[in-house]
Order: sequence, then C-alpha cells, then structure tokens
Amino acid sequence: MEHKQPLFMDDSEIQPPPMPEGSRSSRSAIIVVLAIIGIVATLFTIKLMRDAPLAGAGGPGGPPMGMPPAAVFVEAVAQENAQAEATATGSLRAVSEAEIAARESGAVIEVLVDEGDVIAKGAAIARLDTRRVAAQIAEAQAALASARGMATQRMAELERAKTDLTMKSGLLDTRAVSKSDVLDAERTLAVGAALNDTAKDGIAEAASRLTYLEVQLEDLTITAPFDGVIVDRGVEPGEWVAAGAVVVSLVTVDPIEAWLKVPSRYLDDLSADTENFRVRRSASGQLIDPAKVDIIPRVEPLSQLFTVVATLPNANRRLAPGESVTGLIPVGKLEPHWRFSTDALIRSASGVFVYVVENPKKEGELPGARRVPVEIAFERDNQAYVKVSSDAFADGDHIIVEGNERLMPGQSLMVKSREEAMSPPSPEPAQ
Repeated sequence: MEHKQPLFMDDSEIQPPPMPEGSRSSRSAIIVVLAIIGIVATLFTIKLMRDAPLAGAGGPGGPPMGMPPAAVFVEAVAQENAQAEATATGSLRAVSEAEIAARESGAVIEVLVDEGDVIAKGAAIARLDTRRVAAQIAEAQAALASARGMATQRMAELERAKTDLTMKSGLLDTRAVSKSDVLDAERTLAVGAALNDTAKDGIAEAASRLTYLEVQLEDLTITAPFDGVIVDRGVEPGEWVAAGAVVVSLVTVDPIEAWLKVPSRYLDDLSADTENFRVRRSASGQLIDPAKVDIIPRVEPLSQLFTVVATLPNANRRLAPGESVTGLIPVGKLEPHWRFSTDALIRSASGVFVYVVENPKKEGELPGARRVPVEIAFERDNQAYVKVSSDAFADGDHIIVEGNERLMPGQSLMVKSREEAMSPPSPEPAQ
C-alpha cells in the first residue's frame, strides 16, 4: 500500500534553508561601511556649522567679512504742512432737476426741444393750442369795455343827482319845492352812488377775468424755469395733454453736486476747507477741486453715515448725474509733518521702522544704515506722514526707499538718489 504525504504540515515542521556562511559575512560588512559613512557625514556637518560664523561675521556689531556693500536708493525726508484724509464714496446729483409739466390742458402744437438740448431760463419748450383762450380773451376785453361804459354812465347819473339835490335843498327855504321833492332827490342820489360803485366793481371783475385769461394764454407756451439740459421728452405734436402732464425733464449741469457718505467717526474732525478737499471720478480717476463744501450734520441711525455735499464746476458738461465718485476729505488740523515714500516702511511684528543713512565715521569708509522706529500719523498718495514733534528725523536725513528689505546689520551701503535713477539719461552729443 502506497504512503501519501499529508496536504498540510504543521509550522514546527517548516524549517528555513540554511544560509551560506559567505552571505552572512557580506551583509555585516555592508552595515559597517554604512555606519562609518554616516559618522563621517555627521562630523563634517558639525565642522561646517562651527566654521560658518567665523567665515561670515567680523565680530560683534561689525560688518560681515567678505559681504559686498548693499546698493540702495534713497530720498530726502521733507517737511510739509499736511492733514489726514478720509475717503468717502458717493454719486453726482444735479443741483436742480425737474419734470416740467403743462399748467393748462390743450393740444400740443409744437415741441421746440429734444433730448440733449441745452436751454436757458425762460426759453420756450413747447406750445399748446391758443385759439380757445384767444377767443375768451376777446370776449373779456369786450366785457371790460362795456363795464367801463356803464361806469361812465353811472358817474354821470350820480353827478346829476348831486346837482338836483343841491338845487332843491336851496329852494326848500323859499317854499318853491316841497319837502317830498327834496326827499326824492336824496333817494335818487343814494341810488346813483350805489349804481356807480357797482359799475366800478364791474370794471374790476372784467379786468380780473381778462388778466386770468391772459395768464392762461401765457401758460400755453411752456418755458424752462432754469438753465439746464433736456434729458427726456414726453410729448409729441398733436397729442392732447392735461394740466399737470409731464412734457420734458430738465436738469442743471453747471454746477453739479457730489453727495458723499462719510462715517460718523469723522464728524468731529471733518474740515470744510475746500483747498485740500478733492473729488475723484471713479470712471477716469480725474481729481476735481470743489467750489463749495456743505456738511449736513445728520447721522443715519443704521449706517452711521452722514452726508457731505461738494459743489463741482462743470462748464464743459463732462460730469453727469448718477456718476460714481470718491471724496478725498481733509480731516483734522493742518500741521507740519515729515513726509517720505511709503516704500521706505518696513512692517514687522515689533512695529514699523525705516532705515536712515548714516555718514561714515572715518574718511574713505562707506555709509551705513540706522534703524529708526516710526509712528505713522497717516498715509496718502503713496506718502507716509510722521508728526514733526517726533524726534525720529532731522533736517537733511536721507531715508532708504529701495533695497531696504535685504539689509543686514552693520552692512555698508552704496547710495544712489531715487531722483537720479528715475531721471531719463541725457542724450549723447551727435558725432
């Protein structure tokens, strides 16, 4: 009977094949070599780290040995009377804007303007049909003439009654007339005086009626109440317009107002000085000096903003209502400040500082740099301002504006003025 091997063997029965003696020796040799290389690399790194300060520094506070001078650009610190500036957004509005309406109803006979037309105060805009009012005026003129004729008649009757009463009163003493005749004369005089007053009132009534109709006739020609530009036309010839219907829209163009919304924190320090007040057009960046500035001291409860209105000249009519603008508003007092480019500022966790050029102590040496902490009063137009009361600077100081980010402590400088670097080279003489 044939003996069969079992399909599975116990782990204790599985034995790895024996490793040759030569393979064990090679593996140990490789481990030893790698350990020696690691130790040598560590020792070499420690030597480099130990020797690095000796090769790069020239002692405490001294310039780095072998480090070339830093090329920097400088500018002179200047004194200037300046004040802080707040920025506010807003839009342009017309000083006057109106929808011109018809004062009387009627058919439109003629429209004399179109959109974009510039018109002066009192210029005709449109004309309505005047025939009905003209006929009424003729009727009123006739009524006035009739009232004046009646008044003349009543005046004559009154004078006759006065004369008759005087004559009869004189004859009463001689018994030429009776007392009844005198009383009749007095009554006739009273009636004549009343009729004369009524005739005068009739003249006034007829004259007032005529004046009213003449005003109606004048209102049938629609005119401009102020100088401006037509921005919308609402009627055409042949249309019937009712009293109060809008005929055209008219806005003023010169001057124009900039309505700016300013945060309430500037209300106490805001200055209405137009000399430093500027308005910038958002579309083109153009800066405009206002002719007048009005501060409206009413703060909106939700937004905490108040309004400043700047009146701008607009003789060329380039500014239009609705355009977005930004106000550059002077804040605080006009005081002397040190002024320099914001490129000189270096901001760090310890504060803001700049580098000021220091003249060399010995002849033949290059200048160095002195780190000066500063407290910025405000920034404007890429310029930083520091109060003169600060002792950070002195007259004649030059401040580093380019190359200051890479300066090392004690490093010497190769100084060049920024103005010289920005000026174009002079042309070479022709050969």
